[in-house]
Amino acid sequence: MHKNYIWLAFLALTTGAVGWYTIKALYLLYLYVALNATAPADNVRWGVEQIKNEKFVLKASYDFAAKGQKYPGETLFKNDLYWNAWAAEESIKVYEQKDWVVWYASTNPQYSTLQKNFPLKECISSAILWTLLFYFFGLGYYTARKG
Repeated sequence: MHKNYIWLAFLALTTGAVGWYTIKALYLLYLYVALNATAPADNVRWGVEQIKNEKFVLKASYDFAAKGQKYPGETLFKNDLYWNAWAAEESIKVYEQKDWVVWYASTNPQYSTLQKNFPLKECISSAILWTLLFYFFGLGYYTARKG
């Protein structure tokens, strides 16, 4: 391995970034896999919530039955951003027409959502970062042998 301290510091920072993104991707993947059961949503109530300055999302409150018990749930549709509250309120009309299915964890039905999204971006980013990390380590070994 190349003995340059700047290079080693760069590799340490890169390894830290790869570790952070990998842990984040694995956590989101775990949450995705944990939602392994479905139930029809009852009494879906829609609203609009402001998450940032001039950014709005839809918020759904619902009930569902699992294991003979009723559970409440809430979902923020963070993938659908709106620039103003009026546009978000108009989109509620479209969302109300759908028959919603609740995804919940069979081991803990209190963990539920109406939107089950695979963390594709995080997994791809993690894979790219691992590839870059292996490349940089290989480059360090290559330059140490040639130098």
